[in-house]
Amino acid sequence: MRRKSLLSFMLSLSLLLSALPLTAYATLENDAPPTDPPPVSEPTEDSPQIPEVTTLEELLAAIDAAESGDTIALNNQIYIDQNCVIGDTEKVITLIPGDTFTAGTFLTVSSFAEQDVTIQNLNLDGQGAALSAIVVNHTSLDDIVGQFEMSNINISNFASTNRPVILSAVTATVSNCTFSDNTGRRTAGI
Repeated sequence: MRRKSLLSFMLSLSLLLSALPLTAYATLENDAPPTDPPPVSEPTEDSPQIPEVTTLEELLAAIDAAESGDTIALNNQIYIDQNCVIGDTEKVITLIPGDTFTAGTFLTVSSFAEQDVTIQNLNLDGQGAALSAIVVNHTSLDDIVGQFEMSNINISNFASTNRPVILSAVTATVSNCTFSDNTGRRTAGI
């Protein structure tokens, strides 16, 4: 009787094991079966894709395509040598340094004399980098007919080796701008 029980048990066990799926395990690293690559994660609301720009034209296009609250990364200094409006009255955009931006200034109005330049509704966040936010420079006080306007700008987290904002020999209007958590060799503001 004991033998029949053992035989029944063995038969039941073998039937049970045969119903289970078989899995083979590789013993060598090179013999391992190929694995599917991890899925590419699409940007989500929690981790949106941040556009990166390198020229004034790319910056203007990125601001135009952005929604209020979006962030744009600057890969290098943006030179402004023409009449333009940077920013939108209907939305606030944040500019940060990109991974390749190591030194200089976010926005430089070069050869300022006749341009009308407006920078508005932006958060400029230096993220602690040794950068200036805005530099507008003209070499003399003669022949300045252009206007520079800066409105509704928040400038923060710049560790400038000079000043976060430099307006030199220009006619400028600065309104509703804030400066916070900046450092500079000469001043932490403008």
